[in-house]
Amino acid sequence: DTSWLTVSVTNSSLGYFTINAGANGSTSSRNANITYTISTQFGYQHSFTFNFQQNGVALDSTPNQFTYGSESSANLGQTYTKSQTLSGMNTTATAVYSGDANGTFSIDNSTFNQSNKTVQNGTVLYLRIPASGSFSTARSAAVTVSGISSTMTVTTQAQDTDVNDFDSFQDETGALTNTISTSNPVTVNGFNGTLTASFSTNGVSGFKVGSGSFSTSSKSITNGQTITMFIRSSTQNSTTTTSTVTVGNKSGTFNVTTTSGGGGGEGGGLE
Repeated sequence: DTSWLTVSVTNSSLGYFTINAGANGSTSSRNANITYTISTQFGYQHSFTFNFQQNGVALDSTPNQFTYGSESSANLGQTYTKSQTLSGMNTTATAVYSGDANGTFSIDNSTFNQSNKTVQNGTVLYLRIPASGSFSTARSAAVTVSGISSTMTVTTQAQDTDVNDFDSFQDETGALTNTISTSNPVTVNGFNGTLTASFSTNGVSGFKVGSGSFSTSSKSITNGQTITMFIRSSTQNSTTTTSTVTVGNKSGTFNVTTTSGGGGGEGGGLE
């Protein structure tokens, strides 16, 4: 195929002619044999044949810089996938994964792994990282092609420990001495993840999270769970026993005050 080549005679009497060739965008050279024949009025004829060669462009396996970018405030455990299309190459190259052990990449958005892959101009490289299950934790992975590299970082959101106010336990007054009083359950919310509920009291008391057991030990609590406290009232009249649960930066208090006279006596307490 010599459609890429045109020849024109500029001065036939002197044997001048011009060869025009379009740019060769391939990496292969192309050749054409050109025959020029001279004929005179005396019947003399002579032909000249020569070879015209146009070199191709140099092989270039280095892509233009590509950038995956990052994810901040990522949801815990969520998988994030980003893609980049390779450009600026005219031959194949090898794409190499590096970074977090949980990350993978793909050239078809279907089969994801960490194995090297053969790529070319126009290949779409998909990079996938599952976010950590812990707060404020970063995972990074990179793909490198012929020395050109891009890193993707997924950083999970910070934990919100700013608990909504939950100091809505209904105090009890006029309780009989040495009897068990149980608070209303109060819902704790406004945070994410798991926090620790700690307890303090100046008497015989305990608390529970949800349907758990009463005790004085610290307990794990998640958003939306309830806290319930119990207090064994004082053996003395007109005496207040106070119990407090603290979660994050907020606390809730339950008070039981004994009557000014009379008595009681009831079993029960910590399990």
